[in-house]
Amino acid sequence: MIVKILKIIAIIAFLLTQGISQHGTLNIGIIFMSVYQFISDILNPEYGILWEGLGMIFLIGTFIVFLSCQKYKDRYLLTFCFISLFITLIFLTGVYDPSNYKRIDSWFIIPSLLFIVSSILSIILVFRNEIE
Repeated sequence: MIVKILKIIAIIAFLLTQGISQHGTLNIGIIFMSVYQFISDILNPEYGILWEGLGMIFLIGTFIVFLSCQKYKDRYLLTFCFISLFITLIFLTGVYDPSNYKRIDSWFIIPSLLFIVSSILSIILVFRNEIE
């Protein structure tokens, strides 16, 4: 039960992390805009499919898999989901660009740390469940 709560906290913190790029948008806003654009591109095929929207669909799938992994046998899948979400967090927030570091504030630090700590703690608890 505690693992499920930690994973829900991690997902909410991921979604509420604000970017540090020029237009610092919450991750949930970026996801909704990309999915909307993806659906719009599918309905209007003359412009082609927006690949970022397809990536956001896979991101939502990763959220679902991350939340559904809670047994010891799913421990490596859970770890892979955390790594992929962490890499996505780096790109969505703009941390990869050193010129954005001057815009770091508490709306980036607190949710990011909450995501990382709760995810790692849930992974540790899932790994520890079978050993005990």
